[in-house]
Amino acid sequence: MWVHHTNNILRNCKTAHVEPEPEEGVEEEEGAALKRLEASDPYEPRLKSIISDNKVSVSRNQKIAPWVVKQMGDNTEYKKGGKNVSNGVIVVRSLQWPGSFNYYYQGRYINIYVGNGHKYEEVNYFPIHPPTVNDDPEEYEI
Repeated sequence: MWVHHTNNILRNCKTAHVEPEPEEGVEEEEGAALKRLEASDPYEPRLKSIISDNKVSVSRNQKIAPWVVKQMGDNTEYKKGGKNVSNGVIVVRSLQWPGSFNYYYQGRYINIYVGNGHKYEEVNYFPIHPPTVNDDPEEYEI
């Protein structure tokens, strides 16, 4: 069973809430503002199954699981030094965070992320480049 073990990313794009600044003229119990902030954007459980993650929208009417699990390579077991060894690799790819891969090979876990730091969204965002800046005009000779 594949589970998450790290902190989730909150709506403030961080893994922890920042202590809010106290408002002037308003007296509150210490930590009350932080509790309200945590209630509006709660932490998710540290250990949770990947099956419980929100589905990814691929169109208006279709949602799919956010993780793709594949077995790749030779999954035949061989005897090597009295142990059963398999050269197969389990690959778990995230559809929510494109570029995030998790591998399992012979008892070792490897995580790699090669992406731009943006979650997958149904509507693509293509920023427009700013217009080019013109060169300075040639100066007239005196």
